[in-house]
Amino acid sequence: MSVSVIVTCFDEGPFLHAAIASVLEQSRADLIDHIVICDDGSDAETQAILQELPARDPRISILPVATDKIQGIRGVSLNRNRGVAVTDSDYIAFLDADDLWRLDKLERQLSIFDAMPETALVYTAFSLFWSDNRKPPEVAPLVDLTLQSDQSLAYFMDDPPIVPSTVLMRRSLWDKLGGFDAALEVFEDTEFFFRATRLGRVAGVKIPLVDKRLHESAMTSKRNQLMKHHAYVAFHIAAQDPRLLRYAAKRLSERARKLGNLEALDGRSESAVNLLTSAIYFNPFNLRALLTLALHYLGGESAMRAVKLTLSRASRS
Repeated sequence: MSVSVIVTCFDEGPFLHAAIASVLEQSRADLIDHIVICDDGSDAETQAILQELPARDPRISILPVATDKIQGIRGVSLNRNRGVAVTDSDYIAFLDADDLWRLDKLERQLSIFDAMPETALVYTAFSLFWSDNRKPPEVAPLVDLTLQSDQSLAYFMDDPPIVPSTVLMRRSLWDKLGGFDAALEVFEDTEFFFRATRLGRVAGVKIPLVDKRLHESAMTSKRNQLMKHHAYVAFHIAAQDPRLLRYAAKRLSERARKLGNLEALDGRSESAVNLLTSAIYFNPFNLRALLTLALHYLGGESAMRAVKLTLSRASRS
């Protein structure tokens, strides 16, 4: 049994040593035979650190930046695909260079494969933390698909989400999937893991085994730009499984509602209202979006403080 770890990196030099240490210090690090760091054209500071890392362990190798000469495609999807292509291990794991694994991540996931041999991919809960400690860490809500009979439908309606840094998967599943879609600009992981639910069983671990770093440069922090990508990926997925098309508006309503809630928690009122209005446009019967929006317009500051408190508690439940 062997595991390859594919690390994707772009200008994340300050975080690289900690990320790689979290891999090398795994309780089952003895099963890791490749740690491939795929660079996407990082700055000079990161390049210098990349050159240092192979000296830490002979299993570490660096793949320099690559460019598709025909289409000019770069990015995290291409790098994950490139990284897997130079390995031959039984299992594949991913790690973003600014995230951290907890010590028993691989061990716990491998135990799931042993207990449920039909499982092709195991993902875990994760904790969110800010680099500048502006907020205390919190565990992100996880939707456990393990026992769902129709995992594809369940994922489409309420994706967990599955975060790449939490995943361990069988190479046999990867071979069926053919890698990430490098043409997708955002939410390439959502589309990839949807395909995974169609071609193999997935299982979730409710214990946080990854610490995911938040910082201003992260794409996921730019919420006002995300709905167009949610829409594109929703219909891209539905094109692969047409029975899901009837659920696309409901899915987009929930995506907009959750983004609106996050904007409200961060005090960005105008953006929150726009997103909540979009949620109601997609699904006029989204009562939670209607309630939040009504309180914003009718309840004044005290009501919105109560809404923020409720949303904050809900995000931790």
